[in-house]
This record gives sequence, structure tokens and C-alpha cells, in this order.
Amino acid sequence: MPAELASQWLVGPDIEDAAIMKPLWQQVHEDCGYRLEYCDTEAQMLARAAELLRAAGVTSALPPDPHA
Repeated sequence: MPAELASQWLVGPDIEDAAIMKPLWQQVHEDCGYRLEYCDTEAQMLARAAELLRAAGVTSALPPDPHA
């Protein structure tokens, strides 16, 4: 996976043992040179994905930027 890409995982506060597992998975990704981000809600995840795509210059098939 190219280093400029990020994986996003939807891990809400109701996920059992998330507090234990999130740091472990974060370390695995970092050790492999990958970026991992966690989101608590689907809306947060979709907004962050759109933000990352816009920053990479990918604008096709994205909703309009609400901050523009």
C-alpha cells in the first residue's frame, strides 16, 4: 500500500475491547509503514475519507465540500 494512503477503521465506543486492540493494530500498521486512522461514526469516517481524497486531488464522485 502506498505510504500516502490511509486505512480507516470504524470502531465506535460500543466495540468490546476496542481500547485494548486499537493501540495494538495501530502499532502493527506503523511497523509496516501504513497509516491507520480510527473513526467513531460512519459520518465521521466518510467525512475524513472525503477530506483525504480532496487533499490528494481526487474530486470525482465526491459530494461538494461543505467548507468550500
